[in-house]
Amino acid sequence: MLRRHGVPPVSSVTFDRVAKRFGPHTALDDFTLDITEGEFLVLLGPSGCGKSTALRLIAGLDQPTSGRVLIDGVEVSGTDPRDRDVAMVFQSYALYPHLSVFENIESPLLARGDHTGRSRAKRRERAALVDEAAALLGLSEVLRRKPGALSGGQRQRVALARAVVRRPSVFLMDEPLSNLDARLRTDTRLELVDLWRRLGTTFVYVTHDQVEAMTMGTRVAILDGGRLQQVGDPQDVYDEPQNLFVARFAGQPAMNTLDAVVHVAGGVPHAQIGGALVALPPQVRVASGQAVVIGIRSEHLEIDRRGTLAGVVRSVERLGHERHVICDVGGHLIVIRQPTDWAGVRIGDAVRLSMDPHRVHVFDRASGERVVSQRPAIASLGSRFELLSPEEALALDAAIITAAVEPVVDLTQAELNGETTEVPSSI
Repeated sequence: MLRRHGVPPVSSVTFDRVAKRFGPHTALDDFTLDITEGEFLVLLGPSGCGKSTALRLIAGLDQPTSGRVLIDGVEVSGTDPRDRDVAMVFQSYALYPHLSVFENIESPLLARGDHTGRSRAKRRERAALVDEAAALLGLSEVLRRKPGALSGGQRQRVALARAVVRRPSVFLMDEPLSNLDARLRTDTRLELVDLWRRLGTTFVYVTHDQVEAMTMGTRVAILDGGRLQQVGDPQDVYDEPQNLFVARFAGQPAMNTLDAVVHVAGGVPHAQIGGALVALPPQVRVASGQAVVIGIRSEHLEIDRRGTLAGVVRSVERLGHERHVICDVGGHLIVIRQPTDWAGVRIGDAVRLSMDPHRVHVFDRASGERVVSQRPAIASLGSRFELLSPEEALALDAAIITAAVEPVVDLTQAELNGETTEVPSSI
């Protein structure tokens, strides 16, 4: 692991209500985000969402219109890029074609001198730093070659080595895998994660590729229209999208969504989709007649003759390890993921679909925001957990108090009301 004079090269980055405008266009709007020391934070979003602008603000290539950018708690707005102790890797590699690999990696040391304040790294010291960075990225055998004699993957590693040799406290990467073919993207993705683990420093990585975001990041921050939509663990973002944009953008295939109207009968909420009723999670807070959008992941749908939704098979995509059955349900295209060993269907077949109501996501149609669920309380019974409805939890709490026996439920009243109770991820 590389070190700067015995100190791990790692910093935190903070955006504090940052806005960035280019004339009438707003690239970032009220953007607030804390990037902790040593994490691999992925900025994910479509083209034009502001993710590359955020990266350039950290690097000092652009300045915020308003708000603050801080590195290690110190505001850096106006600080020269060379004094920020960050390194940026671009999509285009930006290598010098007339220089060797060694000279390309060495170039930041020649341009800046040693960033600790000494006038210029000595030739022998520079060579040692270049050799170390090259060995880290598997480039030791090609140091005398020119970039034109390298493969795409090797050129990308040279660009990374040129950033590593400076020993920055923050790495900034702007879609560095976009120019690689599918196989090289997979290989380089693994190499980048391994590099992050070995360096132990902070990575901020920009991409529009959901697979990269899910597989590489410790956290993912999703942007749209210059605004932060959601930030969290990649699996949490996938499992609990906070709005329709995140639901439809995060994941391959995207979440299936259907317009519906809530129908409550006997206290049980359902979503009415055309002439069909689909059960909703029992704890969801909805009102009868409310216009909603329900979402369901493709792996949580089944073709089932007892299902409530009717559809027609429009296409079957065979991917080898699985297949995607695409159905037309009331004018909406719905994707169902199936193992290849399941009974197949043919284009034009009429099918019925079923789903687990606990896997259904509900969004308000007007705002696009996720409809909040009443989080169920948990009764701890030895090593076993049982989910209780809020009414059952309150009744159980009252019974415990009345009986004046040793509690079997390890919850406060606030927790029973769903205010602080955490549901174990295994449930």
